[in-house]
Amino acid sequence: MNLHPAHNRNCKMVMRTLDKMSRRRAGALAGMTVLLVDDQARGLACELLAEKILPPAAASDAIHAAVASLSQVNILLTWNCQHLANPHFLGKLREFVWRYRLTLPEICTPIELMGG
Repeated sequence: MNLHPAHNRNCKMVMRTLDKMSRRRAGALAGMTVLLVDDQARGLACELLAEKILPPAAASDAIHAAVASLSQVNILLTWNCQHLANPHFLGKLREFVWRYRLTLPEICTPIELMGG
């Protein structure tokens, strides 16, 4: 395929911008603790799905909620407003983790965390 020279310049500019953004994200994450998904977290996530607290398509969201709750995280930051940062699910999620004597962290988007 033979692309117009302007297209090549634009692609290079986009790639440089993406690379710069990637480095900024990596820098922001430096020094943060990595939480591992263990059998307990997998089991809790499976229960979340089995009890239909979250839909089957939200398996990764169930893992995030389980790991964050088991790890006693204060805030779970997400862009996922479909399931995690959705007020329609939060009450059920809180009740569910409370039955296991856990606390669901505050779940919010980066914009909410920054007060926007």
